[in-house]
Amino acid sequence: VDYRKVESLLQDLKKAHHVFFVYRSELVKNKFVNVNARTFRTWEEKLTYAVTASGLRVEKTDHNVYVISQPKLPGPEAQTIPATSGPSATPGAALSPTAVPVTGRVTGPDGAAVPGVTVLVKGTTNGTTTDATGNFSLSLPDADGTLVVSAIGFVTQELPLQGRTQLNVVLANDVQALNDVVVLGYTTERKADLTGAVAQVSQRDISGLPVTTPAQILQGKAAGVAITAATGAPGENIAVRIRGVGTINDNNPLYIIDGVPTKDGINQISPNDIESINILKDASSAAIYGARASNGVVVVTTKRGKSGKPRLSVSAYSGVQTSANLIKMANTPQYVNAYNVAAQNDGRTPISAAVAATLPDVNWLKEVLKPAWQHNVQLDVSGGGENSQYIVSGSYLTQDGLINNSSYDRYNLRTAVSSSLSKYVKIGTNANLSYSKTRQVGTSGDGFGDGNPGASVVRFALFRTPGTPVYNDQG
Repeated sequence: VDYRKVESLLQDLKKAHHVFFVYRSELVKNKFVNVNARTFRTWEEKLTYAVTASGLRVEKTDHNVYVISQPKLPGPEAQTIPATSGPSATPGAALSPTAVPVTGRVTGPDGAAVPGVTVLVKGTTNGTTTDATGNFSLSLPDADGTLVVSAIGFVTQELPLQGRTQLNVVLANDVQALNDVVVLGYTTERKADLTGAVAQVSQRDISGLPVTTPAQILQGKAAGVAITAATGAPGENIAVRIRGVGTINDNNPLYIIDGVPTKDGINQISPNDIESINILKDASSAAIYGARASNGVVVVTTKRGKSGKPRLSVSAYSGVQTSANLIKMANTPQYVNAYNVAAQNDGRTPISAAVAATLPDVNWLKEVLKPAWQHNVQLDVSGGGENSQYIVSGSYLTQDGLINNSSYDRYNLRTAVSSSLSKYVKIGTNANLSYSKTRQVGTSGDGFGDGNPGASVVRFALFRTPGTPVYNDQG
């Protein structure tokens, strides 16, 4: 039988679905479960089965955190305490009422048993979980309480007993996620009604990401969307490819920012001003835009003001960028040894030991690529009344390059005001002012060609010998 460790299964689920599990290590230590013997509709159902089969229980919080713990113990059963003295003492006399057993079975919408469902007496800690066949059993002081039945992926139900001791509970799927609205080119649709290939990145996926451009938000967030940077230089445009490369010419998608089509305007807005991003990947979703949408469409919706008291929001972050996975360079002794072998084969004069002792030992890649700072500050004010809403935001981004004298600075000022004059008339403005300044240093090629900022500094660092000093005698 294909059994595997519960802890290993939790680690796989954590990586695959970007969730977190909270548990004591001794709870799952040396516990094994066979999840290949059953077919599960969702990964949460697989999680519930694995945890329940291990004699444990799992609960989900509001932030994709799953708490695994021991099952709650049932309420105290009625105890019988024998009398020890007195003429009327009778052995085995009961001093508390007899417990009432309540049993039942929990099934899903399709009639299949649902294991791992939490059944709790409302207002108490008396509860249990269903077994692999969906059955549960509780001991209660009476049959007049209310049971709260809850499970991951299902709607929580409260069931008054009203004297019943046998229950059959049918859970309903939690379809809240299917009611999310997806913005298309010509309309909006619920996820449940959507048939085209559309990927959505919402505000909760965007907030807190330390990115410099909106295109970087999509990295790892949408299937079939590849995000690449040619050199990693500050301010460099990010290449977005939806479902691969379809032509030898322009493969960039069409961007729609608040209804305005653009090819490069995506780099002029601040990532913090974005409310949601929808990627239209198939022909039916992007058909309204015609030939321009042959490489896909990225629909960007920016933040709007909301009715209520004025709200001030300030966010900032700072970080350090470092180079990684650099090519291992030869040091001076290794270079001198290789040079002398080549010189001997070529009949030239080798480098003597006396001269080699005076040469410096320089790693030119590390001299060229230095840690660089990145800072971002965002401030916005929003609010409004029943008929008018507004938002004003400003941001500043500065990014130093790993190569000295390269940098990128961007200033953004955005305002959006909307007013409803009547049931059929609505006016508003949406303006984004952006100023950016890029300091480039050659990072690719040999420097030839129009628009090339110069020969690659990294290329020359790879060619430079370690015995060449960084500074001359005058510093």
